[in-house]
Amino acid sequence: MASTIPQLKKHATGVWFVRWGGKQHYFSKDEQESIERFQHGDEPGCLSDWLRWQTAKNQLITDRAKSPRITIVDLIEKFLIRYADEGRDSTMVYYRKHLTRFANLYGTLYASELDLGALRAFRSDMLKLDLSPKTIGHDINAVKTMLRWAADNELAPEIRLRAIVPPFAPPPMPKRLTYDQVADWMRLAYKHDRRLLPYLALNYLCLCRPSEVVRLINHEGQFQPVRVKRRVLVKGKWTTKTLMEPRGVFVMERSKTERRTSYPRHVVMTDQALAWFDMAVPAWQRLDTYSPRVRKICGPGGPKLLQKAAAWHLQLQEVELGDVDLLLGHEPSGAWRHYARREWTALRERAARISL
Repeated sequence: MASTIPQLKKHATGVWFVRWGGKQHYFSKDEQESIERFQHGDEPGCLSDWLRWQTAKNQLITDRAKSPRITIVDLIEKFLIRYADEGRDSTMVYYRKHLTRFANLYGTLYASELDLGALRAFRSDMLKLDLSPKTIGHDINAVKTMLRWAADNELAPEIRLRAIVPPFAPPPMPKRLTYDQVADWMRLAYKHDRRLLPYLALNYLCLCRPSEVVRLINHEGQFQPVRVKRRVLVKGKWTTKTLMEPRGVFVMERSKTERRTSYPRHVVMTDQALAWFDMAVPAWQRLDTYSPRVRKICGPGGPKLLQKAAAWHLQLQEVELGDVDLLLGHEPSGAWRHYARREWTALRERAARISL
């Protein structure tokens, strides 16, 4: 963009100066010396300094012209719709919750006007509220995730988000349910809402994430056969034979595991888990309805505690941590997946070491 080069003027005091960028830049009382310093020098206010400022100003104008005029509220809605379109309702609910305070503060601001200073002010305001460091951290990380997505999709300028660091939050003390406490949860479900019984049982026996239990009971996937060892009566004598169990593993259509590793979640189904699965009736379609129901009846902590309890109880039964990780749906590497496919029989036997 063309712009007029600032001209030297003589101040009432006799000093020559130029004015640009909202400031006056002074040189000396000698006109020729001032012309030389302005045109060929490298000091604040000189011609080269003005050219750098003008270039940056023109670039900013160009960038703003290219950036869509979208408010922060509209940007957040576009961000959330992405998860809704992918069927990730629980993730959408999480981000909506932790972006609310940011939307209340900057909702009417245009995304192109957001800068690092505004984010620092948001963090400072959050620290003054009566919120836990963990909650503040969730809010800040949600904002950073949303802004990275917006920058990648050219909906907002790119900001150096690493400068915004969540406050330190000490790790919570691990809460582990004992065998008796798991049984107490089952008794509470039996007393108050028996529809929960298969959900809780599968949450525990299959080492499922709560969202995976909902999908499992709603049949969002398919079974695959697994070889199992069974005692059968042959000619009046009991003997052990290897047979095919058609429902040995449930492969989910979508899961957190698949998004992270491009490998579908395989839920190992023991005989007891299959018995509970056959009794299950789809009562909850989403995590944000199932999890609150568990909290209301069984207490704080939610159904995630059942998955953690199962992992701990298997380790108490001398199951190796690597096998527990596979049962939890943690995928270490591509090479390990091929091994895991061949070892579902052994994993199923180890998973059966816990029961209800």
